[in-house]
Amino acid sequence: MPNPGVRKTTFPKNAQELTLAATWKLIKDDHTVLIYCPQKSSVEAFATAIIDLHKRGALNSILSVPKQQLEHAKVLGCEWLGENHSIMKCLDIGVAIHHGGLPTPFRKEMETLLRAGVLKVTVSSPTLAQGLNLAATVVIVHSLYRNGNIIDTSEFKNVIGRAGRAFIDTHGLVLHPVFDKHNWRTKLWHDLVIDTNARNMESGLVRLVASFLNRLATSMQADLAKISEYITNNIHAWQCPDIDGETKDDAEKNRSKWNNHLVRLDTALLSLLGKEDLSIVDIPNALDSILQSSLWQRCLNRYPKKTQISCNSLLVDRSRYIWNATTTLQRKGYFLAGVGLDTGQQLDAISHQANILLINSNIFILTSDEQSAIDTIIKLADLIFNISPFTPSILPNDWQNILATWLKGEIITEGITTDIDSTLKFIEDALVYRLPWGLEAIRVRAQANEDEIINGSTIDDYELDLVVPAIENGTLNRSSAMLMQAGFNSRQAAIYAVNSTNASFTNSRQFEHWINSDLVFDLSLGFDWPTIETSALWWTFLEEYQPTSKNTWNNHNELVSVDWLQNQNPQLGIVVKLWNTKEGHTKVIASDGEQIGILHMRYKFLDRGIYSSVVAENNNFLYVTYWGVGDAPFKHSVKV
Repeated sequence: MPNPGVRKTTFPKNAQELTLAATWKLIKDDHTVLIYCPQKSSVEAFATAIIDLHKRGALNSILSVPKQQLEHAKVLGCEWLGENHSIMKCLDIGVAIHHGGLPTPFRKEMETLLRAGVLKVTVSSPTLAQGLNLAATVVIVHSLYRNGNIIDTSEFKNVIGRAGRAFIDTHGLVLHPVFDKHNWRTKLWHDLVIDTNARNMESGLVRLVASFLNRLATSMQADLAKISEYITNNIHAWQCPDIDGETKDDAEKNRSKWNNHLVRLDTALLSLLGKEDLSIVDIPNALDSILQSSLWQRCLNRYPKKTQISCNSLLVDRSRYIWNATTTLQRKGYFLAGVGLDTGQQLDAISHQANILLINSNIFILTSDEQSAIDTIIKLADLIFNISPFTPSILPNDWQNILATWLKGEIITEGITTDIDSTLKFIEDALVYRLPWGLEAIRVRAQANEDEIINGSTIDDYELDLVVPAIENGTLNRSSAMLMQAGFNSRQAAIYAVNSTNASFTNSRQFEHWINSDLVFDLSLGFDWPTIETSALWWTFLEEYQPTSKNTWNNHNELVSVDWLQNQNPQLGIVVKLWNTKEGHTKVIASDGEQIGILHMRYKFLDRGIYSSVVAENNNFLYVTYWGVGDAPFKHSVKV
């Protein structure tokens, strides 16, 4: 292939460019392609490379639809990323760049385009293996490694399962470009494919326990019997052990993995043994009873007897360790918060201060004291971010400034010293995910422990529903947050829509009154509101919005005249069924299925809901009750 632009090296020059060359060739053959990258950093590198090669003429645009179909994604992308971001430039030529660090509103809009088949190429991070509902005719696995380790077989199996669109393709292609070290890379690929085909279903709990035993065995150079004895008799056994010759970086990574696995193990045990009156002496029998015939037991049966004993012993010892260190209420709080022992104890330690800050932050939002609310939320975040697993994966030096800017509803790309990608990653990871999780953990822990706040009051006596929506949506304005929660994805436009109409709704009924008001209707008709750029997005939201109140079930009662068939004289309270045949009056059916009466007219029953009919005190009538959606269901009756 000729050199692209003025570059002196040939194209493709590496595995990344070989992947792209193959992708563009497949697109010419009418395929859709998913490029899977085990690391998010590789996804961003692909975006940069695609734009560079496009400018040089090596990769042409593959956008096959009018650009108007990208309008919603472009509006949200420009709002969050800026129009010059490489992801936006990739979108312009028909390529989707997808990873978990993208702003949620923009990511959702991108996923809508992908499901609609508007974009033919997707470069995705492990989100592809973690729930992104997407398939293509071809999956290209760019790399088999993450952080120097080969990817897990289950992840690989999930990824390659995306090849072939359901109900469209009879089969799919899975490719792995090999640019250099051909024999070695080809062997790695074949080994992974063979492992995927051969692997039996494995218990996640077995794998957790095995990870602890394996590291202890490597560290102690001991057999399983000695390891089990060590765990039983040593309170320090649950600290990640050192391994001779391990580098500092590897030790830190493995320590983090150990601690994360410990949280998962604790959560599993608290779930299994959640019975409040279970004593420590009953733990072995309880575990044995619960796990009988489970996947854990079936998988364990494939191992030698000594391994089975060691695995079961580890579960019992960890359970006893938790029980010795906690009360029943504490364990309940940890389980409800979805955390392990260490995290739960740290939450206990900050509980008094955190409870007050949580309550005050809601009060300040309720009373529109913006600065006090921001200061209080920053103090809460400072407490929570120091506790794993609520610690952000990236914590910029100016994170307090980013959080304040976010809560004020200001444009996030302005006045921030951290680069935009790091800022957005912090917002998605820390503010949209970890901080709300930490706040919820504080709340449910306080409930479970029945914490006293002031003068006998508990956490349930206070308004606590404001701070999490404010943090998740990036505004202290309750109405703006509600509008975004209802599905309007532009943060800036939502804030403007509320402010420009002086709206102040705090519940769904008030919100529906506002959205259906003449003022909002007249503004919408101008097709330049909330802004010119977001008008189409607003109209799409209006068309798709379905008020939740329409799903609320109501109760209606009515007395209905009935004529009993000969020799029938049912007594008060007898339950009967109303039934319509193809024509004629509504029939009354007894519990044995026989007709015993007929109504004076034919009723058209509502499809959604439940009817209950019993004989009234005056048995010439039925007392009919309806539970369901809709008003006055008995007015649907018609005379025959």
